[in-house]
Amino acid sequence: MTQRTCGNCRWWQYHRDWSNKQVGQCRQNASGLPEVYNTDFCGQWADKTITPEQEERRELVRRFAVAIAATDWCSNPAEEVWRLATMLADAELK
Repeated sequence: MTQRTCGNCRWWQYHRDWSNKQVGQCRQNASGLPEVYNTDFCGQWADKTITPEQEERRELVRRFAVAIAATDWCSNPAEEVWRLATMLADAELK
C-alpha cells in the first residue's frame, strides 16, 4: 500500500531546497504551508499512482460495502463485504 505522504500525493509539486532535501508545494491547499517535505502528510492526500476516475470508483465501492455491511446475508457481513470491496478496488487498478 502506498504511504500517505506528500511525496506520494497527486497534489505535491516537487523541487529541492538549498540543503538538497526533497521539498515541494501542495497544490491542493496552496494557501497552506509554503513548503512541505516529501515525508509530511495531511488529510487531503490523493494517491498519485491512480487516476481521479479510479479513485472515485474506489470510493463508490467503499460506500457500497458500508451499505451492504448493515444487512444480514452472511455470518460476518462486515468482514465479507470489506474483503469483497478490497478485491474489487484492487481489480480497478489492473
